[in-house]
Amino acid sequence: MDGTTWLMFVELDSERDALLACRHLRECGALDATPYAGTGCIALFEAPAADALSARLEGDGRSARAWRRAALCRVTDLPASEPPGRTVDAVDPGVVERCRHVLDVAHEGQVLVSASLDAARGWCVPGRQVHDLGVHRLRDLGPPVRLLSITDEAAEDHVPVVPSLSTLPNNLPVLLTSFIGRRHEQSVLAELVRRHHILTLVGQGGAGKTRLAMHVGAGLIDRWPDGVWLADLGGADARTSVARAVADALDIPINEKKEPLETLTTKLESAELLLVLDTCEPVLREARALAERLVETCPGVRLLCTSREPLGAGGEVVWAIPPLDTHDAATLFVHRAELAHPGIASELDADQIRELCIRLDSLPLAIELAAAWARTLSPQGILRGLDERFRLLTGGPPWSTDRHHAMRTSIDWSYDLLSPHEQFLFRRLSVFRSSFSVEAAAAICTDSPAGITETLQAVRRLSDKSLLSTMDDQWPTRYRLLDTLREYGAERMTEEERVQVLNRHLAWFCEHAETCEQRLAQDQDQWVRALDQERDDLHAAVDWGLASGLAEPTRRLAAALSLYWCLTGQSGRAVPILTRALELSDDDRDGLDARLWAGIAMAGLFSRRRTVGSDAAKRGEQVALTSGDEVGRARCLAVRAYELFYVDFAECERLSRVAVDAGLTAADGFARRLGWLLVACSLTNRDLHERARTVAVELAVDADLHNDRFAGSFAQAVQQWAALFQGDVTRAVAFAREALRRCRPLRDYFTIGTNTGNLAWSLGLNGQVEDGVALMSSVVRSLDEGGPDADAVSAEVIMGKLLWWAGDYPLARDWLRRSLEFDKSSYANWIAARTLAPLSAVLRELGDVDEAHAMAMAGVDVGRALEIPHAVADALDQLAVLVLERDPVRALEHTVDALKLRVQFRLRTFYVDSFRLLAENPAYGEPFEMTRLAAAATHASIAMGYLARSPGDRARDNAVHEQLKTDLGAAAFGEAWREGTAMGIDDAAAYVLRAYAPRARRASTGWDSLTPMERQVAVLVARGLTNPEVAQRLYVSRTTVKTHLGHIFTKLDISNRTQLAQLVIQSGHMPE
Repeated sequence: MDGTTWLMFVELDSERDALLACRHLRECGALDATPYAGTGCIALFEAPAADALSARLEGDGRSARAWRRAALCRVTDLPASEPPGRTVDAVDPGVVERCRHVLDVAHEGQVLVSASLDAARGWCVPGRQVHDLGVHRLRDLGPPVRLLSITDEAAEDHVPVVPSLSTLPNNLPVLLTSFIGRRHEQSVLAELVRRHHILTLVGQGGAGKTRLAMHVGAGLIDRWPDGVWLADLGGADARTSVARAVADALDIPINEKKEPLETLTTKLESAELLLVLDTCEPVLREARALAERLVETCPGVRLLCTSREPLGAGGEVVWAIPPLDTHDAATLFVHRAELAHPGIASELDADQIRELCIRLDSLPLAIELAAAWARTLSPQGILRGLDERFRLLTGGPPWSTDRHHAMRTSIDWSYDLLSPHEQFLFRRLSVFRSSFSVEAAAAICTDSPAGITETLQAVRRLSDKSLLSTMDDQWPTRYRLLDTLREYGAERMTEEERVQVLNRHLAWFCEHAETCEQRLAQDQDQWVRALDQERDDLHAAVDWGLASGLAEPTRRLAAALSLYWCLTGQSGRAVPILTRALELSDDDRDGLDARLWAGIAMAGLFSRRRTVGSDAAKRGEQVALTSGDEVGRARCLAVRAYELFYVDFAECERLSRVAVDAGLTAADGFARRLGWLLVACSLTNRDLHERARTVAVELAVDADLHNDRFAGSFAQAVQQWAALFQGDVTRAVAFAREALRRCRPLRDYFTIGTNTGNLAWSLGLNGQVEDGVALMSSVVRSLDEGGPDADAVSAEVIMGKLLWWAGDYPLARDWLRRSLEFDKSSYANWIAARTLAPLSAVLRELGDVDEAHAMAMAGVDVGRALEIPHAVADALDQLAVLVLERDPVRALEHTVDALKLRVQFRLRTFYVDSFRLLAENPAYGEPFEMTRLAAAATHASIAMGYLARSPGDRARDNAVHEQLKTDLGAAAFGEAWREGTAMGIDDAAAYVLRAYAPRARRASTGWDSLTPMERQVAVLVARGLTNPEVAQRLYVSRTTVKTHLGHIFTKLDISNRTQLAQLVIQSGHMPE
């Protein structure tokens, strides 16, 4: 035999069925089969027994009908004894639990297999098939496994999605050691979580609160549609917001100047999720406030907290975690000892282990600490150590029963067993606020220049002895001190040693941040990830440097972090820190000053601190020119160009190109790409979409090459605008979704908020107004509450347009007026230019005609002054609607002027707005032609995906169509509608501009009274073309030609084609 066996779990409906299943499996060749947890059966097979599974699938009259689901797992390294020695009890408890968790994710009637495809086929008889379901994380939080499903070939090919941690929303970590015991506790806690909003697990350090809470959450993963999320509060302090730590865990962007708790509760008010708040005791008051607010405002959120004492929150249910029972404690010790010293399990004395666990109060951490020494000490030796150093765990005087002192005693004992060098390193490792690399530990915590190899060995020894946690899911491997151990190590340092280590900590992270910044040009994602994992230590280093007045490294570190803060939603943190760093300078011409000013300028760009950003950019450029700092100059130039983005597009383009050149000189890819982005945007703002698209396509390639999510997302947005204006709203939605997908990992509110608005606008134009409003709800709420840190370009005008299309005119008016507050002193900016026309439309709907006219006139003036064709055309449309009833000729002039602009700049999507206005204007032409144009507008809007229409405009359209149908009669209306539907949008626009002009300017009779289209018909007829030939030449119907001829004969007072030919020749209009 090769040492490989199979473990089978079966779930049934009753204990009687479980007994029948066990008998049946033994008859099918199982080495062992025994009931499990009442209604389950667990069996061990030496090799695949297809007959057993076949009987289950087909039904044999005894047990198969009662089987609900089953799981199969391969077992390796089972003790090599002959039956009956090879039993279920000989299987590692961790393996048994893992197989049980495979069963947990099986659907009703499903058989899941954790093995290779070839191995699983051994369980199939003819008529069965194996489906590969891929790799999945099970609810034991262990590493992922491959799952397969055995089904009947006659069954449907579709296999339901496995409800695993890989498919359900969560951030629960991968744990590489198995979870022993606690099944009863998990069941009790699961029920309490379902019934109560706040459940707190309390107990002393090392009681296993965190691990138990994570497993309870994993077991309930399919209960919460929005997932199970773990927030570690262990790194929080009095200055660090608990709400921010939770927001980070949920990947919710928070603005520095707004109340994080308000944002968090707003985001979660409709969520249904389980939030695990871990290690609440350092921030008890803040955790209590968070819990109570979430309960008050978020009915679908449940909280499972771990703490050394209750939160004290209203409605809190406190559950004291009990010690492990004797059996589970001994099992845990043996399992962890086997990891430390493989093969030792067979040498351990069961009685000694039992005594050891009892004296350790069956606390999981204490057991693990003790088991880590199994490599060098016997259980008896560990017991002797406890006699000397672990008295509190065996019972002592009243003062010694305090939970903190109990853990201190345990740590004291472990600390005393370390070598002097290990003690030295352990103490100094407490400087790290989060996980750390061996490289950082060697540089900061050792005095040896040779450091890394020696430090790696010492770190591994500390990890082996469970004094360091290994972050095995990261590469290179990182390590972390538990919070209690970090406290202990810090207390062991003298003040002199503490200052020395903190200074080294600052110096190393300064160099690390500068090294990471150099990677920005190559790979922005890699750069952000590198700084993300060090974020707590980077911030601690900056804080220490500012507090201690260490100017040079602190200023360097702040400068290196400035762009990182901006790109990850921390602009509010950046401005005060960078300002304080500037105050440490003795020379305002220092190159670092230029970088710091550039950082403040960038923070202004990414927030609503435009004045701060503008002033900093100008000051930074001056300092950069003096000091020769090319990077600072390039970034300041880009921010100065962005300042012009709203008011002077040509100058914005010019200065952006200067920034591009400066970025090339400085080898600063971010500044270079930002410059190109602003070039593209300056072209977009002038409706030069083809040129903008050309720049954006090249920029997107460059951004993808360097994982620049900021530039890459906005490059997609430029292409979105081009598609949206040029006739493909559906494609614009796709571009907008891609832009948002690209920028989400940044956590930058400016980028995410702006691209969210772009998507919402595109969805609204596509007729998905409710979806657009829903998308914008979180954005606009944050704008209301977020202060200067919350910025999303054009959010107010987008929300106003969506509400206009939705028919909520009063609220739309309020949002559009708020949009005009972008610059309260003037409308001469891009935001106002895009706002005035929709505001005019909304005011008209509300009956405020005078102000509507004023806004439309202002829209025309501002649009022309800033050279924004679409804004001018939109405002002309509103003027046309406003004067249509009293002066249709004037309205026609406005409409034709708007269409000319749209055609000139290829704003094809909005040709239909012009067509609709022409179709309802009696000065335009005959009902037949008006109907053709109405049909062309309707057909084109559907084809392009431009479906946005306010209720008032939609009602006007319907009334126009009904009136045209009445004027023409059903048959003629149908013919005209078919002709209009067949017209291409570009042909229709050309037809309008070629054939029609305001009729009031023409004579009523004679050649001058003919319209351009009638003149073309007259000339072609005079040349001898028949009506069908004329219709083909002019892309109109024969009926239309006949109608035009009737008008021509009446105006010229003639009765036949011969007379017409003579008049055309006499008038001099017959071409040579």
